[in-house]
Amino acid sequence: MDSGQNLRWIDRISSDGFCERLVRMIARSNGKRLFASLFVGAVIALAAAACSADSEPAPAAPIDTGAISSAVQEAVTEALKAAPAAPVSADEIQQMVRGAVSDIPAPEIPEQMSSSELQEMVESAIAASAAAAPEPLSASAINSMVEAAITAATTGAPSKEDIEGLIAQAAEAAAAAEAAAETVYQVVAEQTAAAEATPVPTFAQSEIKTGGTLRVVMPTDSNTLDPALSLSTMDNTTTMQAYNNLILRMPDLSLENHLATSWTPNDDLTSYEFTLREGVKFVHGKELVADDVVFTFERILDEATGSPARSALDFITGITALDDHTVTIDMSGANAFLPDTLSLYQGRIIPSDIDPTRLATEMFGTGPFKLIESRPNELVAYERNSDYWDTGRPYLNKVSIFYMPEPVTRAEALKSGQVDIQFPLEPSSVSGVESARGAVVLETASAAYLNLSMDVRVPPFDDVRVRQAIQAATDRETIRQVALFGRGAIANDHPVPPNDPHYDDSVAIPPYDPEKAKQLLADAGFSDGLEITLHTSTITPGMVEMAVALKESAEPAGITVNIERAPEDKYWASVWMTEPFTTVGWNGRNPDQAFSIVYKSDADWNEAFWVNPRADELIVQARGQANLEERKATYGELQALVVQEVPRIIPVFSPVFFGVRDNVRGVQAHPSRWLLLHKAWLDD
Repeated sequence: MDSGQNLRWIDRISSDGFCERLVRMIARSNGKRLFASLFVGAVIALAAAACSADSEPAPAAPIDTGAISSAVQEAVTEALKAAPAAPVSADEIQQMVRGAVSDIPAPEIPEQMSSSELQEMVESAIAASAAAAPEPLSASAINSMVEAAITAATTGAPSKEDIEGLIAQAAEAAAAAEAAAETVYQVVAEQTAAAEATPVPTFAQSEIKTGGTLRVVMPTDSNTLDPALSLSTMDNTTTMQAYNNLILRMPDLSLENHLATSWTPNDDLTSYEFTLREGVKFVHGKELVADDVVFTFERILDEATGSPARSALDFITGITALDDHTVTIDMSGANAFLPDTLSLYQGRIIPSDIDPTRLATEMFGTGPFKLIESRPNELVAYERNSDYWDTGRPYLNKVSIFYMPEPVTRAEALKSGQVDIQFPLEPSSVSGVESARGAVVLETASAAYLNLSMDVRVPPFDDVRVRQAIQAATDRETIRQVALFGRGAIANDHPVPPNDPHYDDSVAIPPYDPEKAKQLLADAGFSDGLEITLHTSTITPGMVEMAVALKESAEPAGITVNIERAPEDKYWASVWMTEPFTTVGWNGRNPDQAFSIVYKSDADWNEAFWVNPRADELIVQARGQANLEERKATYGELQALVVQEVPRIIPVFSPVFFGVRDNVRGVQAHPSRWLLLHKAWLDD
């Protein structure tokens, strides 16, 4: 079959309108381009294989469907790269397909094939397409499309009845994989839809200016430079500039591929395959390979490492390097949240050839910047990584992060232009920054929250009635006004915010009720009142103000709250999870992470030391549920449980504020309180 014949059978498919209808469907949005290239390539390969130009069947030639599919996919992919922002029309995709297929040497297109060979090809094509599809295709839709393609191209070869039966079998076999991929896409979409990030202006590439030093001020130094041991927002910010995760959660809660270029779940969501970006180098020259990913996560899961993420990832049962650029992660049960979970602080990929003991004071990442100086309690400085995999980025030459413990001093440094970003910006400083010349406040709603944590092992907090009394003595609206200056949202003692699709509004928010609190205390043996000490710090904006508001609202209930303030640089190491009653500020996370890292009985950050087998069951159950309504019902039961048991009191969700100079571009307030600088630049 020569190239002229190739074009004739392509014309026959086109004349039946099949290809045009198909490509119009799959080219509706840029987000479906991968699916377009895979599925069109696969269908054309099938049509070519089934085509027979002679009345007498020729001997079966070796079937090389890979050459056909690869040629089509490569042609479409390269064309899309040339104009990534422009929609792709049906005619353009048809032209790409025709051009690709006409270039295939004639011996690679078989003249005749058996039914078993056709079935194998159909199964392979549909499985690959379903795994990549951003939207589900029903078995009947696949059946109709592939049947139409082969019927239009076939003059002899297998009968129509044979094809119908074979394709129906293949479509049914592919349905599970198709549904699995869609489940993960849907979970990401649900979380993305809940985000309310402030839009960031877009700029043409020609407008972006390169060079300069960005100066950032934060409250305190990081505790470590080792990603696996990251504990605080400060640790996260420090390592984020020099390392990469496989996948990164963006300000709108969408997922951006970083060291992984793609990921595919199996049909029951118990295993994912990740394809790694090629040509990526660590700053010391080593090329990124799958063994580095395996090393990173095996180290996190090793109890001897002491990573706070170990319990958050304890569902991982195996990590395997299939080749230099392919990794599989196997799990003990279904997990629709895994891609998002891998964006956690500690999931930054480290090289396998470096002694891990060096990671506490040195950085060996693949990130946009590389460490050039670190002076404890003073500053950390980076310079541009000229070998960064994202060509053209970062735009900045240097980033310097300074540490100033006093909020007022930080705000004045921003307003006077001594620094370019204040991160994070305290709610108490927002109005002052907003009114300052040359300064801007970036704000986003988030799942970040302030909370009161009680060690349920220690009296009087070991009595649920005491915890419920403190809950009833908490005036949430006053805390919102005092700690957040009237911003943010009232919370319901669990970490799922009202704008999240998993929020259950049937679980009532505990009202402020001092009389109920008194009765609960009396029932618990404290009829004369209760005196407790609450430990707090300015390390997280709003914590001290929340403590003061609780002190005032608890007094009418007969609860005396003594406030102990700890220095910022001592709080996480010496107070949190050491003292029995503390204030805490948590960054926003998806529901699986938010519950897993704090409420699971064996969680490393189970700050209340609360053990509840039913809660453990519900956390695992929700993680693997594909259907939103079923997942919401499970989380609803979990929300009701923690509100009743009160291991922690979560009165408010806090918005996230960044203070920036008005010439800072490419930076957004992130709901997870992350400072992403790989796209930042300075205008004149």
